[in-house]
Order: sequence, then structure tokens, then C-alpha cells
Amino acid sequence: ALINIHAGFLTLAVAHVAVALVGIVAILIDVRRAPIPPTLAEWNWPEARAMISPSLFFALTPLNFLVLYEAPLLILQWTAGPLAVVTFATTRTLFSAARQLLTPIQLAVQPELTRAFASSDRSQIGAMYRLSESIALIGGTALATGVALASPWLISRWLHGTTAPENSLLALMAAVCVATIFKDNKFALPLATNRHERATLLISRGYLVMCVVGFGLA
Repeated sequence: ALINIHAGFLTLAVAHVAVALVGIVAILIDVRRAPIPPTLAEWNWPEARAMISPSLFFALTPLNFLVLYEAPLLILQWTAGPLAVVTFATTRTLFSAARQLLTPIQLAVQPELTRAFASSDRSQIGAMYRLSESIALIGGTALATGVALASPWLISRWLHGTTAPENSLLALMAAVCVATIFKDNKFALPLATNRHERATLLISRGYLVMCVVGFGLA
């Protein structure tokens, strides 16, 4: 309905959050109607905090995605208008799709890193990590370059010639694509060894700084 009345991106984002909150409240109300509803009354809170606290860092993942993917669109909508949003979002989608081609390889390495870490096999960890870094460097550079060269033609066909990205945007997107592949690859090691707290906080702070700097430059 909001799309039909051409509502702004900020309005759509707020509506999305509101719908999610309403859904969460509805689920909590429905759960309380169960014959044996879940309760926190019998919890051992010191043990519960010790078990749950490390996992709370995974809650930063949705926040990271919000800051990384939605915040730039809101800034562009506010400063440059809808045409810039479409151009940026479409170009980013192409590079993201190319980057995801390496995801199965990165996911396949993680269980091996976990196994090697559990057996204290540091030589195996080093070998697997160097292999994944090599794949990230060669594969990421090749994919980013290929997408950058093909993007003008692809986007022209995708958007029916209404707009086209500038070469500077393509070069920046390619650099960000390679950097993101390396970031994901380096994050795989602490994630596979359950030492992700520091890395998660560092990434979240980096995304927030990126948005503040981007908003200031806009």
C-alpha cells in the first residue's frame, strides 16, 4: 500500500520495523496461551547469562545489515533522489551476487577450521587459512573486475537505458567488493573457533563510522 502511494524510503523503513514489532508482540501473546507456556521463573540467572551472553553478539548481525545496506539508501534518497538510489542499489546487487559465488567455498572451510582448532592442529589451521586467503584474493579480484566491466551493459539492459553507473562508482564498488570478500574470509576464523566477540564489535563499530562519515560527506 505504501509503495502504491509512492511513500519515501524512510517511511517504508519505519513501516517495516513497525510490522516486525507487531509480529513479535503477537507471537509472545500467542505463546502465553499454550497449555504449558514458557516461563523465566525457574531460570538460574547466573548460569543463563554465562551461556547466553556470547550468543548475544549474533544479534548484532541484523544491526550490521541495517547499517550496511539500508542506511546508504536512506542517505542517498535524502541527498540525491530516487534515481541515484536505483543506480546505486542495482549496481550493488550485481557486485553482491558475484561476491556470493565465493560463499560456498568459505562455508566449506569453516568446519575444517573448527575441527583443526578442536584438535589444536595449528599447522592445519594455517594451511586452511592461507588457502582461503588465496581463493579470496584470486577469486574476489577476478569476480569484481568482471562485474565492473560487464556492469554498464547489464545495468543498461536491466533498467532499460534509463540510467547507467559512472566509472568512478564501478571502480569504488569493485574495491569494496574485494575488501568485503577479505573481511568475510578473515571473520570466518574467529567465527569457526567461537572467538567472534571482538571481531563482531569491531565490524559493527566500523559500519557505524562508515555511515557517519558518509552522512557527513553527503
